[in-house]
Amino acid sequence: DNVSLFVDSSKIGKFYDNSLLLKDVEETDDLHLFKTLSPLKNKLDKIVSSSDIKTIDHTYVFDNEDENKEKVILLSDNIQVTCYTTYSACNIFCDLTRNELDLANGNHYKTMDRRAIAIEPQKLLVKDISLKAEEIYEENITYKITEVVNDEH
Repeated sequence: DNVSLFVDSSKIGKFYDNSLLLKDVEETDDLHLFKTLSPLKNKLDKIVSSSDIKTIDHTYVFDNEDENKEKVILLSDNIQVTCYTTYSACNIFCDLTRNELDLANGNHYKTMDRRAIAIEPQKLLVKDISLKAEEIYEENITYKITEVVNDEH
């Protein structure tokens, strides 16, 4: 499938070793940079061959705080998913199943690549992951899903 990804981010979260807790924010390397709409397969193939986790599972820090600006765009031949949010960051995870699966409905899937991608806006919590009880938090997430119409006749 022809799928492309855009993320309004030039910074990425840096984790503590062996942890999913963010310790800092750093510039995004070229491999994980989606500042322009980029074919996902090409980048993921490079990530699989050159990274330890072999997929995207990273926190991207948005460059623009305008909630009316697109933060993430996922585009395929059939649909476009556009994410707008007031959150300052987004975790993007691309499923990479390397094991055979037996599902409850009887279907069996052999080892597969990239069945799904998750776009999860979130509050950027670096070093301290606690929310304070006396503070009020209000954030918005909007996913706009549109059908892509190809006018090729």
